[in-house]
Amino acid sequence: MTMLRVLALVMLAGAAPVAVSGEAVPSGASAADAAPVQAVWVEQKLKFVYSANTAYFSCDGLERTVEKILAAIGARPGFKVQPRGCMNPRRGAEWTPMLDITAATARAVTPETPAAEAAAAFPARVMRVDLRDSPTGLLQAGDCELVQQLRDQVFKPLGATIEVDRMGCSIHTLNNDIIVMSLDVLVPVEGAPTKAQ
Repeated sequence: MTMLRVLALVMLAGAAPVAVSGEAVPSGASAADAAPVQAVWVEQKLKFVYSANTAYFSCDGLERTVEKILAAIGARPGFKVQPRGCMNPRRGAEWTPMLDITAATARAVTPETPAAEAAAAFPARVMRVDLRDSPTGLLQAGDCELVQQLRDQVFKPLGATIEVDRMGCSIHTLNNDIIVMSLDVLVPVEGAPTKAQ
């Protein structure tokens, strides 16, 4: 199936964009320019159902691709992605593959944060993650449906802020698909000690 190209850009105050993978993509001013905040890990269990109209994944292929995306958007290492409802024993394409996801992401401490959790807070900054398709990159037009469905079922529940959403997914054709999505997510400041919640 198609591979993934994720450009994760760390926007540090007063510093140029740093590409985590791929090449730097210019980004405008955003919350990423703000000072670090105190954050805690918040773990969630999500059920992701991929409904294919154009591009089909095997359960294994969907699992691997979503794992790469979760890592790129700052999910704490050790997250779990488990396929379910797979009907094709030969790892072929599925009509509606599903995933059980258990992942923790950094969330800013608020007055409502329980004291026990706030005691394990760590400094975090906003990271800009730009998702773009490219004929020669890892994220191709055929991943358009996947990125669009992850937006509502995974990105938003995990606390990502959608800053740019100019997706252009076409049904039954891949040639006209356009992936343009930018997310802001919190990630620990490099070198900051963190504790699992």
